[in-house]
Amino acid sequence: MTVRTPVDVERWLSAWLRAQPEVAELVGDRVYTVLPAEPKVWPMARLTRIAGDLIACAEGGVAGDSATVQIDAFGATKASAWTLTRPLQGVIAERVNGVHESVRVLGHTITGTRYLPDPTFTPAQPRALFAV
Repeated sequence: MTVRTPVDVERWLSAWLRAQPEVAELVGDRVYTVLPAEPKVWPMARLTRIAGDLIACAEGGVAGDSATVQIDAFGATKASAWTLTRPLQGVIAERVNGVHESVRVLGHTITGTRYLPDPTFTPAQPRALFAV
């Protein structure tokens, strides 16, 4: 029996976002699943899978993945963190559905954006976040 395993959604989506010109223009390749230790260069984005379930086939096995990914947009200021969310949301809204090499995205929902400075930094780093 062959066991199908779903794609690592965090890694796939972060690579896909880095390849979008509107995102690359603002952050270069600074779209991560784990933030680098040093140096921190702003702005940058971090993707974290926060929920989701595998979708089972009627015949057995895995048919897909229903993932929820939180996207943190970090900036040097509140304004720059907030500004980064717009192109991230825009390219996802306009382009993520469809077939991308080995990944098929059937649908998505973008949650409302919140401003929530990240307290793991001293001082707390400006961060705007939403989920997909």
